[in-house]
Amino acid sequence: MEASVDSCLVRAVGTLSLVVLLAMDSAAMVETEISLLSLPDDALLAVLAFLSPRELFACRVACRRLRDLCLHQHLWRAATVESEGVLRAALALAPCIGTIAKVPVEALEPLVSTSACTVSGLELSVYGEKSAALALALLSRFSAVSSGLRLTKLTLDLNWLSYETHSLIFKAVYAFNGLQDLTFNEDLDEDEWGELEVLPSLKKLRSTSSSTGAFFNLMLRTHCATLEDVDVFYLGTDVPWSSLASLSKLRSLKCYQGEGLPHLAALPIAQLHIAFDGAIPGALEFLTKASHMRTVKFCGLPHELNAPLLALGNSPSAETLEILEVNGKEDCNYASDVSGMVVASVLPKFPSLKSIIMSIDDELSEDLLQAVTPTSSPCLTMLEILQTGSSETTLCLHEAVHGPFVLDLFVRNPRLHLRVVDCYRAYCKFCPWCRWGCHARLGRGAVVSLSSHSWRAGCPLDCYQVIRSDDQPYAEGEEDSSPN
Repeated sequence: MEASVDSCLVRAVGTLSLVVLLAMDSAAMVETEISLLSLPDDALLAVLAFLSPRELFACRVACRRLRDLCLHQHLWRAATVESEGVLRAALALAPCIGTIAKVPVEALEPLVSTSACTVSGLELSVYGEKSAALALALLSRFSAVSSGLRLTKLTLDLNWLSYETHSLIFKAVYAFNGLQDLTFNEDLDEDEWGELEVLPSLKKLRSTSSSTGAFFNLMLRTHCATLEDVDVFYLGTDVPWSSLASLSKLRSLKCYQGEGLPHLAALPIAQLHIAFDGAIPGALEFLTKASHMRTVKFCGLPHELNAPLLALGNSPSAETLEILEVNGKEDCNYASDVSGMVVASVLPKFPSLKSIIMSIDDELSEDLLQAVTPTSSPCLTMLEILQTGSSETTLCLHEAVHGPFVLDLFVRNPRLHLRVVDCYRAYCKFCPWCRWGCHARLGRGAVVSLSSHSWRAGCPLDCYQVIRSDDQPYAEGEEDSSPN
């Protein structure tokens, strides 16, 4: 136990050191010794928030102050508990739990049945009829008026159930009052529940089923006045567009391209994640008409994204778009070696753009790097590139830093950060710059946000200065003043 406490405190002290460095002006950074327990409660809670539930319990034995602070509701409201042992302790001691996940329903039901702890989120995996009976008992417990559990987020993974059992679980979920976030993986073809008296409360609805069923349509009808976030990506083209068009508060949509998309053009959709498989007219028409979008994520093969990007550039949303992802973090399996050129051509149409995230399967796009200027992208502060090609086709990041295009990029855009993630290759150690030994953090294979300035307010925590004040790369042995 002592070793566990020590490791947790080491993590907390390490986090504290970073917070202190970031709070100091880079020109005035001096070696300062600060005791963890000398911090006020608010600052100490901010440090403890980086620890897992298991580590919080380990830290409680260190002293009386940590014993109390490690049970603060601010920490546990955001905590995710994923093991039976930690859950047992949390339900007995913690004032609340953010989410319970990965705990078998057979172990979960008896623990929850005797607890008054407030639980906000539950991920429930059900396998077979016996497991389903326990899940129904759990849902009944959570929905009880006198219960302090107050469940607002539910994820259902239903497997190997009869039609009747499946229907019983959906009926229990449908009758659940106060639910705000629901994800489920299977649907039913027929509606046998009738119209129950349910108050609209759901804000987020996600279906991972491959087809639209009666339950999904029922939830859309019942909660049309409150739904703000809908994910129908897995439904493919089987999407009830007319039902979605009735969601007057819809702000976030993840979907597959469809001819019915123009019906949603008038909705206040600010976040769009859309997959293309040969751009169809309906999807392009929606992009040219939608006027509220602030974040747009495209995924698809290279030749399928040209038309959507051009349509977005001609959209009323072009003036206010802030984040653009092209085969980004969730979709980098669609790597594109030409999208950099297309993005470069439409970049001037997005004057409010703050962040670009895109995948490539070749070297850094010179067209894109040259297109980024204070004139074309006055608000851009982050360019993130995911390199998905093999080591034979991608350029070592360290070598790119010393190349003319990256150097010129930083000279032209002093506020910009460039983050390059090589998905399949670590630090190469073979290019002349890697052998020379400058830029020590790149030598450790770290993923950092490269920049021409040291860390300052508004920068990402991993901001790393690679260009000196005289616009030259650091030489061997030199190091930047960034906190990381």
